[in-house]
Amino acid sequence: MERVRNIDEYMEIITKLRKAKYQVEVAESLKEYCTDLIQEIKYRFNIATSEIVKLASEIMLNDSKKQR
Repeated sequence: MERVRNIDEYMEIITKLRKAKYQVEVAESLKEYCTDLIQEIKYRFNIATSEIVKLASEIMLNDSKKQR
């Protein structure tokens, strides 16, 4: 009887370990996804900033031409 109980406890531990391993894999996948998403946001932010600077320069150039 004690042996059966030990096997049941062992199987329960194995099941919990498998679930924990799956959760770690999911977390790692989400971490990778979030890292990629952050990189994409930074990239798009840099492009937008560059466009804003370009437009601001064009506006200032046009204003200076009008004042002449």
